[in-house]
Amino acid sequence: MSRAPRRVVPAALLLAGLGLLVGACQPLDDPLAQDSEEEEPAQGEGSGEPALAGSLEEVLEHGDAEARTWSGDAVLIDLEVALDAEGTWEDVTATYVAGGADEVLEVTLAPDPDAADGRSVTSQTVRLATLGVDPLPSEAAAELPDADDLADPDVVVEEAVAPLEGCEGSPPVREIRYTTGALAAWDADGWTLEPRWRLTARDVDGAGVSLDATTAEPVDGAQDACVPPPPEPDDDAPAEVDEDPGTGPLVEPPDEGEPDAGDAEPDEPGSPGQAGEELDADP
Repeated sequence: MSRAPRRVVPAALLLAGLGLLVGACQPLDDPLAQDSEEEEPAQGEGSGEPALAGSLEEVLEHGDAEARTWSGDAVLIDLEVALDAEGTWEDVTATYVAGGADEVLEVTLAPDPDAADGRSVTSQTVRLATLGVDPLPSEAAAELPDADDLADPDVVVEEAVAPLEGCEGSPPVREIRYTTGALAAWDADGWTLEPRWRLTARDVDGAGVSLDATTAEPVDGAQDACVPPPPEPDDDAPAEVDEDPGTGPLVEPPDEGEPDAGDAEPDEPGSPGQAGEELDADP
């Protein structure tokens, strides 16, 4: 049997083929990948720009995480958002309570250009005794409403303009307060007022309006929707002195009927204990 003649492939063609094969194995340039590498860092991620606003849900995730380190049963009962004249969130303070606890936890979130996510989280506890209210028992804390459906502050800022003007306020909104009123509404016999979320939006002077906490719309048929500014502190009022801040009772002024130590009448001459007089034990 005759064999077919062997074909000789020129070396130049062989090398050229290998070059094409190697080139085909190289990854193709991805324009999207190049664009992503050239993007500026996101706000709060090494950009040096503070970030706080996003959504109420996102901000509360940070507050809830901090509250769980204080108590696994922590429940949000109050939320305050401060804004500047442009509507930028300046800080958010969330207040938490736990069943049977004799204190509440306040968690404050604020913009922080040095933080990895552009925000700082600080917390402090406040004793209920200093607020003049009683602790909530566990069964009462379990009845508190959740905060899943609260209107976002950005929505409140827009919806509150007309109602605030109707209350002789001056938009823009500078403070938004969400509260359940739980601490003031509880006494030893139960709830004096149903705990539910209420919303107040105030202007820079403190004039405010009550809105629906979930829609930020005026409440139909609500009485006294306009909220006056809080009273200014009385600088002439005498300051109360706390014997032991946070725990001790306030020091009461002396009774008018009881002479003060400086007003005590002097002892009769010759009586024992008179100042400056020596008594001989054995005359």
